Amino acid sequence: MQTGSPGDGLSPCGRRAGRGRDALLVLLLTAVVAVGGPAWTTDPKTEDSLYLYSLGYASEASSAEAAEKAAYRDALLRILKTHRSDIDDPDRWPMQKVAVVPGCIHSEQGKGGYSCWIQIMWPKSERANLMEQLTTADLAEEKWQQARSLTAEGRPAEGRVIFETLFAEQTETPISIHSAVEMQYEIARSWHIENRPLEARRWYERIIAQTPDDPLAQKAAEFLQQLPPPPRLWPLNARFDGGPVALVAAIREGADWRPYRELTRTLSQELRDAGLETVDRAKALDKAVLQDVLEEGVSMLDGVDAPTAKITLLASVEIDPSRKGATTTAFGASLPVPDTRVMVRMVDVAQGDVLYEESFPATSGTRSAANLAEHVSHILISNHLLPHCPGLKRTLLGDAVHSNPSTGSDFTHE
Repeated sequence: MQTGSPGDGLSPCGRRAGRGRDALLVLLLTAVVAVGGPAWTTDPKTEDSLYLYSLGYASEASSAEAAEKAAYRDALLRILKTHRSDIDDPDRWPMQKVAVVPGCIHSEQGKGGYSCWIQIMWPKSERANLMEQLTTADLAEEKWQQARSLTAEGRPAEGRVIFETLFAEQTETPISIHSAVEMQYEIARSWHIENRPLEARRWYERIIAQTPDDPLAQKAAEFLQQLPPPPRLWPLNARFDGGPVALVAAIREGADWRPYRELTRTLSQELRDAGLETVDRAKALDKAVLQDVLEEGVSMLDGVDAPTAKITLLASVEIDPSRKGATTTAFGASLPVPDTRVMVRMVDVAQGDVLYEESFPATSGTRSAANLAEHVSHILISNHLLPHCPGLKRTLLGDAVHSNPSTGSDFTHE
């Protein structure tokens, strides 16, 4: 499909205003080539006291609708180029109050496909908003070049601070000529250059998951292959939005609940290896509050001061003294009888939603507290968290997601 190109002036519904007053403006707003077309395209009006006018043209489109969309974008681009010649994507520069001039849209089908002529009008009063965007974009471009220079000079951490600031601003308003994907890519590269594989992996994977068709996603995939294999709990990093994770681990054997410090240490190490910081919430709780949390839920933690976490993982290990050490015979062999019940619950702190809840048997037998913690942690991680526990319904970028552990995909965009 082709859009307008320089040549004889095609014009709108109305006579050309200010002929000779601004040759460049006339050229940019009306310079399109086409054979045929409606009569109103032969003498373009470019502006009056209230509006700028622009004629867009497209040809060789697969449908009339596609031709109209392409011609409309062509007309927008012509207005933008009167203010900044290096703009090549009108979608990055939202223009308010654009309207099609009544009666000034025409499509027709030819041998090569569909063609369309369209004339739009844009209030001059909106110029100030556009110029503000362009000025902001110029400042952002200066910062972008500064960040790239710092990275090239071997100072990736300093450059990354600037890239992250630009990326945060870009998610609010598209004020840069660089896309959000480009910014994420530069952030990933800075972590990679700094030899921080988990941080680099997080950003590479985000690019691949969110914009798989972008050329930078292919580059991200290539660099991803250069990184060392991730830790086994790495999938939880994306599911849990980078953490932190609050841990409430408790144990009892026919008595009151108490913090299970050995299990907390084991889980904390696994989660930290995957780039997820942890907070031990159980150690500060007295017996009564700990029991309320386990029985009533994490809402009982509301009155207890603690650092903010995105996920709370509750794990209670209850040993039945009457079954401890008991055995049974199966197939001629003596086997220990499960004497422990483990309950796990994952809670989205911000939403208060229970993401996952399950219980499973374990065997304490003659195991020490540390060995039992290793045993419980292995079952919890291998059989429950990795294959079944879903993630938050949001990511660091604010996108809606629902993780799907069963397929190994942690990003399915709505």
